[in-house]
Amino acid sequence: MTRPLPDHGSISRYKYHGCKCLTCMDGWRDYNRRMRRQQAYGRWQALVDAGPVRDHVNLLRASGLGNRRIAELAGITPSVLSRLLYSMSGKPPLTKVQRSTADKLLAIRPSPALLADNALVDATGTRRRIQALTARGWTHRALAPHLDVDPLFVGDLTRQDHVTARHARSVAAVYNQLWDADPTAHGVLRHSAQRARNLAARHGWPPPMAWDDDTIDDPSAHPDTGEARRPRGETQDEIQWLLAAGETDFAVIAARVGVSEHAVLRSLARYRAKAVAS
Repeated sequence: MTRPLPDHGSISRYKYHGCKCLTCMDGWRDYNRRMRRQQAYGRWQALVDAGPVRDHVNLLRASGLGNRRIAELAGITPSVLSRLLYSMSGKPPLTKVQRSTADKLLAIRPSPALLADNALVDATGTRRRIQALTARGWTHRALAPHLDVDPLFVGDLTRQDHVTARHARSVAAVYNQLWDADPTAHGVLRHSAQRARNLAARHGWPPPMAWDDDTIDDPSAHPDTGEARRPRGETQDEIQWLLAAGETDFAVIAARVGVSEHAVLRSLARYRAKAVAS
């Protein structure tokens, strides 16, 4: 199979494939300008150690990203990534890589948002979110249209060890929308909502207020069901009051309220979403 040529504007297309189009010539000229500038500052380092880059790529792979997806996100060819990771044609993996390639790969951070829809991910957070909504009174039948799945599949999500990234993202989005919503105000009959709560009680499923946004996906985390815990709505109100009062340092807000900075960001996102919706 013939390998595709590198993109126009890349060093490889100009230097090794002889393309002299304007885009490639501009790319080569920009590359030389950067090189001379860095050389003048004594910072030019065309090649860097491949070890830390390879370790980072393996971390990305462990998070569920495939090789092709990593190459796509970094804007490099899959063959470059393969040479970094594997022995090929009797040659060991690369010991040095281009600094530009290293920078692109190291810039990628593990995130469920980057995973392909069909990639399998840990279902801990997905299970907990469905279970918490059930404890709130949301029936599986009522959740199904929000998730665009069959009601029976909603029940399956409360027991799965792994789910697709698409379903994990979908459940997280629905949870963020409904965690504090009254199901009876959205068409769920009172007796159906009570049955859902009874089901959750039998299984010991905690409600949304027992989970923090930054721990609900952590398999080692435990729900806080103690009575000393403030209701989640009060925490949201306090965060939003501080923001409205002009406090812009998320670290300060997090310390005053007793939550993580991530929770502050999530609260701000919810506040803005509700403001737009209204």
